[in-house]
Amino acid sequence: MPRITITNALWLTGYVVLAVVLVIYLMQLRGQTLEEFGTPAAQQEWDSWKSEAKRQMGDDTPVKRGHEPLEEQPMLLLMRDHFPVVLGGGLFFGTAIYAVMMFAVRGVLAGTGRKASDS
Repeated sequence: MPRITITNALWLTGYVVLAVVLVIYLMQLRGQTLEEFGTPAAQQEWDSWKSEAKRQMGDDTPVKRGHEPLEEQPMLLLMRDHFPVVLGGGLFFGTAIYAVMMFAVRGVLAGTGRKASDS
């Protein structure tokens, strides 16, 4: 079982701070997104963009859109309907990046105590 050392406690504290900051940031981003894109004016602006996009998708255009635009803005759908997935993905990839960084830094720091003749 690993010992609880000052170094391990600092790494754990750093991870907890990273996770808390990430969750708080994503919660604030979700609130701002719902506030900005959840209004009737934003929906009206999206509807006007959709109608303009449909108008431009005539038969004579060189590039065809793959599908019709969504009824609501994608960012609104993402933050309203799929927020747990966004949060889980953020925590998963944040944890992975932190673990790789910790592994690399600990490896570099562990190698600094060796003498040049030992290698």
